[in-house]
Amino acid sequence: MLASKNIYRACVYTRLSRDDGDKPESDSIANQKALIRDYLHKHSEIQIVSEHSDDGFSGVNFERPGFKEMMDEIRNGKVDCVVVKDLLHIAPANGRFCGAKRPRCGASGHSFLH
Repeated sequence: MLASKNIYRACVYTRLSRDDGDKPESDSIANQKALIRDYLHKHSEIQIVSEHSDDGFSGVNFERPGFKEMMDEIRNGKVDCVVVKDLLHIAPANGRFCGAKRPRCGASGHSFLH
């Protein structure tokens, strides 16, 4: 009997806290996306459903358009997995996201690329 393979519906999230001049998106955001796509190319069980970026937004608070859209998709069941290059792109190392103040989203699974 073959084991069933879980398929994860993923949101790719990228963030950088500084602007990169007049470019449409910063080199770091593009680099994050390239690293994530390379990772996902090796993991067919993770399917990209959406991508959100917050270029030029600080991670100190959660008032970021891309972050809010991602959280709405999680709450609405559109995605059950979030892929980021580093957890610091969701929130800084102050522990807010992983601590008691993190937004409640009800996602059944998260995948983080470090």
